[in-house]
Amino acid sequence: MTNQVRIYSSPFSFLDFKNSEQAAKGKKSKHICNKLNWNINKLSKNISPMINGNNVSMERAVSEAKKIIRDSKEIHMDGFCCDQHSIIDLIRFAQRKMCTCNHLEWRKISNFYINLQRFGGAFSSLNEIINRCDFLFFVGWDNDFSFIENLVKKVKNKNLKVFVLSEKKKVLNIPKLIKVNKGTLGSEFNLIGNILLNSKHDNQKYESVSDLFNKSNYPVFVPKIDKDNYELITSFFQILKNLNIKKPTKILNTLFSNNAPGFINACLTKSGYPNAICFSPIGPLYDPFEYNSFKLKDFKDLQIFVSCFDHNVKIDFFKNNIFIGHPHFTQRSKVNVFIPTKIPGVDSQGLILRPELSGIRKLKSLVKSSYPSLSDVLKMIGIKNL
Repeated sequence: MTNQVRIYSSPFSFLDFKNSEQAAKGKKSKHICNKLNWNINKLSKNISPMINGNNVSMERAVSEAKKIIRDSKEIHMDGFCCDQHSIIDLIRFAQRKMCTCNHLEWRKISNFYINLQRFGGAFSSLNEIINRCDFLFFVGWDNDFSFIENLVKKVKNKNLKVFVLSEKKKVLNIPKLIKVNKGTLGSEFNLIGNILLNSKHDNQKYESVSDLFNKSNYPVFVPKIDKDNYELITSFFQILKNLNIKKPTKILNTLFSNNAPGFINACLTKSGYPNAICFSPIGPLYDPFEYNSFKLKDFKDLQIFVSCFDHNVKIDFFKNNIFIGHPHFTQRSKVNVFIPTKIPGVDSQGLILRPELSGIRKLKSLVKSSYPSLSDVLKMIGIKNL
């Protein structure tokens, strides 16, 4: 029995990870990423395609999906929670059919990019942080603490200074936790930002933060981007804009779940906008407050929702709904057509983009299954290669 160490990219993890595997015959490897383990273990059962909650053959499901698409006048496409090549195929279809399209994480994307467009920002890649960072400040992190732990462990600078601004009483084993009362994250970060901007201040509470920031050579701030913390992200970008006047200060983009970076990149390439697009005869239109499923569900007759990575997504139901993706989609009996597919990084290969949009991550096929790939399904129902 021998041990092998391999590098894996999980579609459910911000960071690549090393995994020690036993090469004995029949020995299963347990991966560090818990979500990846869950998806691997769930593949033992083969789930059938469905039409209106009834199990059917793949041929019948594909035929019904094609009929619904052919008979629909107004189509909204959503989810885009899949590999990069499939995202590009879906957007090409949306352009040809004059569809609206948005991502599963549209609220987070809009929250981030509306403020980026307004205030600007200087971003750091993950490799730059690992090799150069000496000051890390996490803003608004009340969950996903394993991300903080893993990122801090990867930074090479042994004198790295880490601060976490949080509403939680105890997070990790990081001594520089700045605990604030619930609902005061924005105001407290504004206070810290003003102190960092002013060399002379009389606030003793954050004096150590100010001193270490002033002495740092490569400071990086890491915001927790949620769908409902718009005011905090607005304050964050405004403060970082001002700090950059004083000294170069970087941001780490943490929009990574469900291949949101891949969707953003594909949308920017095709339309110049990051999300929430309506393809029209006069060109692509952009409005994150209008081109989303909540606003469109009563006006368009079909939604095509693609989600390979997230099985527990809550969708807004249209008159007709086609779901393509994760075999364990929890609402599969409620849609008109449900077609299960392989999951890139689990039982098929694929590409996703890194959060900083500076490169791709290759996903390996780790186990075998009888599900068709998403690419094959898109070909069968006529979305790909029209």
